[in-house]
Amino acid sequence: MIMKTLLTHSIRMSLPLVQVSLILLGGLTQSLRAADPNPPQVMTYQGFLTDSNGTALGNAAPANYDIVFRVWSVKEGGTSSDMLWSEQQTVTIDKGYFSVLLGEGSTVGNEPHTGLSLVFQGDQASDRFLGITVKGLAGGDVDIAPRLRLVSSPFSFLSSHARTSDRIVGTNESNQTVDVLKTSGQNVGVGIPDGQSPNAKLDVNGTTRLRSTLSVAGNSSLEQGLAVGKAGNPAATLDVNGNAQISGATTVNNNVTVNGGTLNVTPSGANPALSLNHSGNPAYAVNVKMDASKAAIQSTSGTSRLTLGAANREQLNLYPDGTIEANGFFRVAGS
Repeated sequence: MIMKTLLTHSIRMSLPLVQVSLILLGGLTQSLRAADPNPPQVMTYQGFLTDSNGTALGNAAPANYDIVFRVWSVKEGGTSSDMLWSEQQTVTIDKGYFSVLLGEGSTVGNEPHTGLSLVFQGDQASDRFLGITVKGLAGGDVDIAPRLRLVSSPFSFLSSHARTSDRIVGTNESNQTVDVLKTSGQNVGVGIPDGQSPNAKLDVNGTTRLRSTLSVAGNSSLEQGLAVGKAGNPAATLDVNGNAQISGATTVNNNVTVNGGTLNVTPSGANPALSLNHSGNPAYAVNVKMDASKAAIQSTSGTSRLTLGAANREQLNLYPDGTIEANGFFRVAGS
């Protein structure tokens, strides 16, 4: 027996049909599951089948047939890589007509049987064709030809616009329509005013809050202040409330002020605890060093003297050749 399809094949992808009864086809059970925000992974399909003489299957009485449904990326022929999805269902055909929910069947061997939504993704999603194989007929398994192209329902064209939309709109406190998100090429902008476009990969205008960890694998530039450990606006370019730890070299190109605390420096190895460098000529440094036996203040200069004084006067000079010069009196307190 050779099967064929008539032009009465239809595919409905929008609202489900209203039925007065529920038929469990061929022992298939419909399991209840918790509702979620995603569209159902099923799709309604209706068809009409006749034999080669034009006699509808199930004409005398409803009859069950095992049918394999396959979604292909090509209209005819193809290889296993062109088959995107398949499943088998036992379908009741009544006077040629049948209706199934694709996505509720069972896996066919090693053929792909993923969620239906995955079939309609990718850069060639516009070409999807449904193939039907009726099993167990007198002449063996019969493939219905041609495969039926799956097409859009009217309002599904909105999804095509959503894929290429460059704006997501919302309403402000005055109930006016405003751009919440807009794109320009590969740039994405949030809160960008009308008439402007984002000029960075992520361009945010307004307050931004991250509720989890932020990891930046590159340079970061802040045009205004940064507050760390506080909820209010920063009082300086960098405003840190709490302990701060820096692992690595730190360069400060201006003054360092410590208010109400102590500047603690713990050197490692033979490094000086403090090194003051003269940037002119000659170039030298005054180092504060510490070890187990002493604390020392030393100059690295071979020509400049080291001076100690008070009241803005040079009272004790230490020369590189070992000479000690006192500009005043030595007073020894004690024995």
